[in-house]
Amino acid sequence: MSNFAGRSENISTGGIGLLCDCLLTPDTVVRCAIALREQAAQIPTLLKVRWVDHRDGKKPYRMGLQFLL
Repeated sequence: MSNFAGRSENISTGGIGLLCDCLLTPDTVVRCAIALREQAAQIPTLLKVRWVDHRDGKKPYRMGLQFLL
């Protein structure tokens, strides 16, 4: 199991839009710890990769992840 970091682009009750430099394939389930700005606590959850889009830039992958928990 490997660790990676991403930056949320948006978040809703159904999932998260994530910008990342690590390519994940659709249907991959990932364990995530959501960190909130200026808060010490993190929110643990499971997410499923629903789609991936390649783009130019510092974080070349844009992904949609669905909450499983």
